[in-house]
Amino acid sequence: MYKIQSEKKDYLILFLVGLILLFFRSAYTLLVPCIYTEDGVWMSSILNNGFLNTLFHARGDYLVCGNILLLGIVLLLNNMLFGENLNYLPQLVTIVHYCFYSLFALLPVICFKKDVRKSFRLLMWFLILTVPLGISAMEVMGKISNIGYLCYDIAFLLLFYKIRNRQELGKLPLAVVDILLLICCTTHPGSYVLVGTAFLVDMAIQIKSMESKSFLCKIQNLFSSYYNREWILLGCFCVAFASYDIFVLTADLYDGMGIGFTPETKLTVEFISRFFI
Repeated sequence: MYKIQSEKKDYLILFLVGLILLFFRSAYTLLVPCIYTEDGVWMSSILNNGFLNTLFHARGDYLVCGNILLLGIVLLLNNMLFGENLNYLPQLVTIVHYCFYSLFALLPVICFKKDVRKSFRLLMWFLILTVPLGISAMEVMGKISNIGYLCYDIAFLLLFYKIRNRQELGKLPLAVVDILLLICCTTHPGSYVLVGTAFLVDMAIQIKSMESKSFLCKIQNLFSSYYNREWILLGCFCVAFASYDIFVLTADLYDGMGIGFTPETKLTVEFISRFFI
């Protein structure tokens, strides 16, 4: 128990030190704040069209749920601290991004705990916080619009942690990891490939390791595990959201070529998506 509490204290210290490093690295984004690119467009959409509508219709080609969730947190904090005064939105966007990036840098320290010595994990943490971004630094640091690119890396780290710690993870931590994986998939479409590959490989390894000769018995044994039921549920959600992304993207491409889907087809898919989403 003392060891667990000590680890949590270490993680908290690393998170806070990460915030300080990010501030000194890109203090300009906090001291001279501005709303940049889609941050303003999507927050305006949340305020005018509602959070849920923007969550699933921010872009016309694929979902960016992670970005919208963070912007929703920004607006929630602004409402709690400043009410209807929106003058401090840019500063809050920067602070929320600092927190997100500091947590991202902390992930390798947590996920590789069993496999990498502490000194190397701390080196990874430091390198993530200080990686050069060149002339694009001001477009990335303190801006939520570009966090989607990190979701692919976050998905990899979470998948490694999930599979590596399958025996130790309780129901609540496993559910949290799966929800975060789903958010990564609905923010960076490349994460679907990672999750799908990890799912198929993990299932294949488990089936192969079972002693029963009957394939049906092996499938039944898979479903008897809460860990696998969570896997399958996550897979179903990923397939559903990926299918929606593919349809919307295909519809846009066909429209650009002058082919397009019939209005009835688009209306049906839009109705189904709104019904479930």
